Amino acid sequence: PNISNHNTSIQWAGFMLNTYESDSEVFQNLNTFLAEKKAEGKKIVAYFAHEFVPEEIIRAAGAIPLPLIFAGDEDRFMMGADLLTPSMCPFALSQIGSFLKREEDPKFQFLTHVDALIATNYCAADNLVNEWIAKKTELPAFSLHIPFLRAHHHIKYYRHQIEILAKNMSHITGVPVDAQKINIELESSQKVAGLGLKIAMSNLSGSEKLKLTQQLHIFGSDDPWNSDRLDFEKLIRSLKLWERSSSSKRALMLGGAPVFIGDRLIDLIEESWSDLVMDATWLG
Repeated sequence: PNISNHNTSIQWAGFMLNTYESDSEVFQNLNTFLAEKKAEGKKIVAYFAHEFVPEEIIRAAGAIPLPLIFAGDEDRFMMGADLLTPSMCPFALSQIGSFLKREEDPKFQFLTHVDALIATNYCAADNLVNEWIAKKTELPAFSLHIPFLRAHHHIKYYRHQIEILAKNMSHITGVPVDAQKINIELESSQKVAGLGLKIAMSNLSGSEKLKLTQQLHIFGSDDPWNSDRLDFEKLIRSLKLWERSSSSKRALMLGGAPVFIGDRLIDLIEESWSDLVMDATWLG
C-alpha cells in the first residue's frame, strides 16, 4: 500500500480509506450513523467496553452496540467525581460528565441516541458510574456479572447471566434472541476481529492502526467508510506485515489500558521519534 502523508487517509491504487483527523470528526460521524439507525427503528445500547461484554447478543436482539471508548476531559471527570470520588477511575467518572453534557455539547451529542446501558463487574467504578448515569438520565441500566474462574458452576453461572442479558435486550427491542441469530453475529464479529489482527500486524503507523481499530470497535460489522465492504476487507488483507527497518526510531509495544478516542498518547510517542508497532492493550 502507498501510505499517504496526510494523517487522515490511507491510499491503495487511487482508493482512499478515510480514518479521522480529530476526535470531533469521528464523534460527528458517529452521531450521524446512530441517528440513521434510530430512524430505522433500531435501539442503541451503550456498554462499558471491556472485552467481556458479548456484543453479539446485543446485535442478535436487533440493537446497535455502542462501546464506550471515548476519553473525557477534566470538566467531565469532575462532574463524575462530585457524585462519587476523585480516587476512582478517571475514564469511568468522565462518562458521567459526557452523558450529563450530551444535550449541550455537540461533541457528545451522539450519546442522546442511547436507549440503555450495560456494565460488568470487571471494575467497581463501571457499575457505580452505570448506576449514576441511569439515575441522572433515566435510562435503563443492566449489569452483566462475569465469573473469573472456569469451574463447572462458574460456567453455569455465566450461561445464566448471558440468558438474562438476552432477555433484557429482547425486552428493549421487542426482538427475540435465538441461537441462529447469535451464530450469524458470531461469524460477523470473527471477521471483524480478523481484520483487526491484520491491521495490528501491518506496517501502518501506530496512529493509523489505532484509528482503524477504534473504528472497527465502534462500527463492528457495519460499514462506516462509505465504501464497498468487500473492497475494504480486500485492502486490509493486502497490508504488508511489519518488519524492523533500518530507521533510528525506537520500536515500541504498548500494553495495559487502551488508548481511547480523544487521547493523544500515540501522537506523543510518534512525535518523540518512536514507532508504536504493536498495540497489546485490550482494545488493540
